[in-house]
Formats: sequence, C-alpha cells, structure tokens
Amino acid sequence: MAVTITQVEISGSGKDAKLAISADVTNTGTEPAYSPQAYLWRDTEPIASLAALEAAQLEPNPGRRMNPEEACAFIPEMPCNFRNLAAENEAILPGQTVSSTWTENLYGSPDATLGLSEATPAVFAVGLRIDATPDGSGINTRYNAGTATTFISLAGEAEAQITNLVYLYSEPSKLYENLFTDEHLAGELSGRLPGLVDEIGEQASFLIDPSLYDEIADMADGYQVLIDGKLKDGTGQEAAKRWLDAFHAKLGYGGARTFFASPDTLSFPDALETAATQVPEALASLPLIVRPPSGGVSEPILDSYRDLKLADGKVLNPAAVLASNVVQDYPTTLDGTMILSGQVSGGQDIASLQYELAAALLGNSGQLRVITEPEQAKQWQELNPGWLKHRSLSELLASNPTEPAKLSDWNQRPADDNTVRRVKAALSDIDRYSTLVSEEGKPTFAETQKGPFELRAASMYWQGNSQAKYLGALIDQIGLKSLDDKIELDTPEMWVMSSESNDFPITVTNNLPEPISVRIHAESENSSRLSVPDSALVRIEPGVSQTVNVRPVSKSGGAFTLEISALNDAGERVTKEVSVTVTVNNLSAVGWVIVIVSGVLLVALTWKRIRARKRETQAGSTGEDE
Repeated sequence: MAVTITQVEISGSGKDAKLAISADVTNTGTEPAYSPQAYLWRDTEPIASLAALEAAQLEPNPGRRMNPEEACAFIPEMPCNFRNLAAENEAILPGQTVSSTWTENLYGSPDATLGLSEATPAVFAVGLRIDATPDGSGINTRYNAGTATTFISLAGEAEAQITNLVYLYSEPSKLYENLFTDEHLAGELSGRLPGLVDEIGEQASFLIDPSLYDEIADMADGYQVLIDGKLKDGTGQEAAKRWLDAFHAKLGYGGARTFFASPDTLSFPDALETAATQVPEALASLPLIVRPPSGGVSEPILDSYRDLKLADGKVLNPAAVLASNVVQDYPTTLDGTMILSGQVSGGQDIASLQYELAAALLGNSGQLRVITEPEQAKQWQELNPGWLKHRSLSELLASNPTEPAKLSDWNQRPADDNTVRRVKAALSDIDRYSTLVSEEGKPTFAETQKGPFELRAASMYWQGNSQAKYLGALIDQIGLKSLDDKIELDTPEMWVMSSESNDFPITVTNNLPEPISVRIHAESENSSRLSVPDSALVRIEPGVSQTVNVRPVSKSGGAFTLEISALNDAGERVTKEVSVTVTVNNLSAVGWVIVIVSGVLLVALTWKRIRARKRETQAGSTGEDE
C-alpha cells in the first residue's frame, strides 16, 4: 500500500490546539487488502537536533514510536486508535485509492490523542500505519501494509529564521547574438519565470543565472530561431521586455548571481574564470554564489573556487558556495568559505515541506529555502507559520556561523569524453568562423561569442538529448559543412592557357548573414609544372557575389587538375573544393620561338603569293585590252 500524506495542519492554541492529517491510501499490489485499518501515531520523545531529524527522515522506524498496542493503551475511549478504511471483510482493490482525514487534540490530559503536556518548542515525528488482512480471515492474519511519516513543529514562543531564495535559471537556448535554438524560453516567459519574479519581495531574495538575463535581454530587442534548419523570427520579444521590466523593479530587494550558465568546470577547468566574470552590466554588483558541478562540493572543487585568480591579477572570492552535500541545513563555514545547503526545497510533497519547517525550528541560526517553481512559493505561503521569519540573503551572507561545515562524501562526475570532444570541436568551428568574419578594428566573433557559447554548451542544466541538439545547431550554423553550403564558388570546369600565365575569374557568393573575408586557394596536382598563387584577401558583403581573379603560372604544356577553395585569413578552408581542368598550350620558350619564326615565314610566304597572284591578274587584264 502506498500512503501519501496530503495535508498537515495545526490549528487553535493551548488546550484547543488540534492536528489534522490527511492522506491518500492506494493499493499498489496485485491482491485486495481486506479490512484495512489506519493507525495514527507519534514519537514518544521530541526530536532535539538536526542530526536526529535527518535520521528520523531516513530511518523508517526511528526512536521510540508508539505502536498500535501502545496507542490502544494511550486512548482507552477509542479502541486501538485506528480508523477503518473499508468495512469489515471488504477490501481496497488493486489500483483503488481511499482518502481520509484524522483530526486529534495536541495537548491536554494524558488520555488526549497525542498527549502533549505543554506547548514547548519541539519537533515530533508523526505518521500513519496501515494494517490489513489478505483474505478477511481475522486479526491473526493482519499485516503491516504501508506507512507514512511526517513531522510537526511546535514553536511555542520561539522564532526561527529562513531565507527564501527564488532561483532564476533556464536550460540555455542562445547560440550567439540574436540566434536561438528553439522557443522554450519564450514559453517560460509566459509562465514559470514571471511567476518566480512575482515572488521576489519582502519575503524572498533572488539568485539569478547571468546567462538567463543575457538571453532574455537579447530576445527583448528581436531575435531569430532555428526551426527545421531555417531561420524564423522569434515570438517572445514582448514577453522578454515585460520580464526585464518586472525583474529590474525587484533588484532593490537584493539577491546574488551564479556562474554564467553554471558550467561543468570539472570537465572544462579553463572555463572557470570566464564563468565567474561573464556577467551583464545590470548584474555586475551582485555577490557571487557558486553552484558546483552536479550540485555537490568536495575539497578539490572548493580549492578551485577559493581565491580564484583572474587574468588581470585580481582575486575573486565567491560570497558562498551552494552545495547539496552539506550535512547541516544552516549556513556554515569551511576554512573561511561560507557553505550553504543547496537542496532545492518544496514542491514534491507535504512531508518534505514539514521536514523543512522542522529543520528551520531546530536549526534556528538560519535556513535557506531554494524556490524554482511558483507553485513551491504558493505551498509555502499556505504552510508558513507565524514563528518562521524571512531573513534577506544579504543578512544571511553577513551572518557569522560558529559551527564548521560538515560535508558528505562527493564523487566528482565530469562529463563523458564524447561531450567534451564535441564541445571542443564546436569551439574550434567558432575560431574558424571568427577569422572568416573578422574585420580590422572590430571585436572578432570569437571574442564576443566563444566564451558564452562554451559556458552554455558545458552547462549543468541540460536534460536528455538537449545538449546534443544545442551543439548540433551551432555546428549546422557555423561548422565547416554549413560554410560549404553558404559560401559558393563558381567557375568554368575547364580553363585553357595560351600563355605562361593567364587570369581566370572565380565568383564567390556570400550567403551568410554577415560580411566575410576570404582568399582563393588552388591546389595543383603537379605544382612543379603548374602553380597558382593565392589571391588577395577580399571582403564580401552578405548576399553579394564577387569575382576574384587567380593567375596560374605554367612551366610546360599539358592538362592539369586544380582543387579550388576559399580560405579565411588564418589559412583555414571554409568552403568545399571545386575541381577545374586546366589545359596549357605552352611548348616551352624554344617552342614558342619556333612557333613565332614559323608564323613570320608563313606570313611572308603568304604575302609573296598574294603579290604574285596580283601581278598575274594585272598581266591578264592588259592582254585582253590589246
């Protein structure tokens, strides 16, 4: 049986305080569960520490819990403290769900249901146990069919502090300026992301990924999306503008930023400095909170963050590290580095939320609640007791924890070799493309786009095959095959040379969205007999066809094959090769002298023959006159 607690609510005060627990009981087996009974229980002793709370969550039956027999003695007027979930000898059938609510007194005389004597600050484990019989044959065949555990937090006059942190991020979709792989971010700008910004305020600070801000700011001034390999205008421009306005209005409530795109710096250690310093101007003043690869932190990872040396010689110390393997749930330090629990809070089930409330009460030096969905915030608003006070992120970072951090073991899990190889290949394509479109006096494509692309390609946010799709989209745009398709070379298939060197035209068409700089290069099958110097570097605007002349030089006659391509300024090929057959009617220097002399003689003989023929014609005409 699956027992799911759906609601835990404490109402009233003093002797009138009551606990209401609702649950769904589902028969997940293949056989009916006859005469099911549900027992409500609690621990006989309060949980007094965070360590004990964690043990109670992990251990199915920790501490001195009341069993059904104890419950029978505890509440004499309610035999065995159980509730029938079906009539005697009737069953919950496979797949069937039964819902019920238990409402009992918290305090009072020893015969009260939960029997607490006074409202002192305490945390108790409470829960349900479901018993049933396999065939309705009676009590002797009853078995434990399922259990569920949650916690209740009784604060009394105590108060606890918690920092609500709205985490703003999304799976990357920007390839480079004004170009995105898909429209998923436009969809999130119509739902999840505006809802999260709405939660920032007096009761919540924020943590933002600079990559998300960069992408939304780029969308706000217009962008295009790749759909089936074709560029289409994006649909999220207006939504992006609205989100930016709403977010800017909330900056005053305080927050922090993460590494740009939260890359896997284990696999790409050279990206660490870029990740720390790649930040839009609007977020530059925010403190840096690092989220490590895969969420957890180890000493080698921490060492890479501490006193991060930047290219300009400055040192960047992150304000804190957000790690999921922190044993304590309140801020701690490790060798001067503040460590915050990085577990994403809420949103799964009511038991998880009750656990976090209990942790907040026991660890009253300050909890951190990370909210990634608007629904989580709404759940907390409904659940939040008056004794739990919000503390801003800046106040949390300014606190002075006295207990050193304790970390569970963390195995570093870098990306697989194939992913690393594909990312590096894409970065190489960016370098080639950058040289192709670079222009003197202007930043190159690689200088402006390579860093952000590397961080996004190595992001920890990727799900399923999304990363492969992202890398493939960039290679389709600026990879070698893409350039083959978008830079066209056109020239006749045959060239005929009638002298030692001749000029031949090659038409270059630029189908890319920006200007390119190329030179024409020809590989000769026999460079000792026919050589072709590279052309000068030419600048070709988008959508323009331009003729570039090359001048082969021959040293002997014959037929030769040339493989012609266009190169960027670094000498890297950026188009596919075009084959040309060159026929050289070149008979060497002596041969040309013979040809010229023969031609002169032929002209002289022809001239003499014409003179002789002319005299013959004149003589014939005179004889006729006589």
